[in-house]
Amino acid sequence: MVTRRWLRIGLVGLVVVLALSGVACTGGDATVEETKAGTALDGQALLEARCVECHGLDRTTGASKSAAEWQETVERMVSKGAQLSPAEVETLVAYLAETYAP
Repeated sequence: MVTRRWLRIGLVGLVVVLALSGVACTGGDATVEETKAGTALDGQALLEARCVECHGLDRTTGASKSAAEWQETVERMVSKGAQLSPAEVETLVAYLAETYAP
């Protein structure tokens, strides 16, 4: 009987998680920028969501670059396959330049 109880609790929890994720979902094509527009976390969210697909965050957090250097770096990453829209590139570069400037 205890197993059934935990199974029921687990199923209820799963339903709640799925329901909450459905509420938060704005469609399959929504960008990080669109889902977090207006918050200070735009650039950080983009960094964490898109850049870590290929390398660790320590590569970025250990760097110190000017805005122009970050622009060049991000554009190079896009040319290598990073999935960022032009607006996301702008947001990410602004965040990186502000957070990891010399």
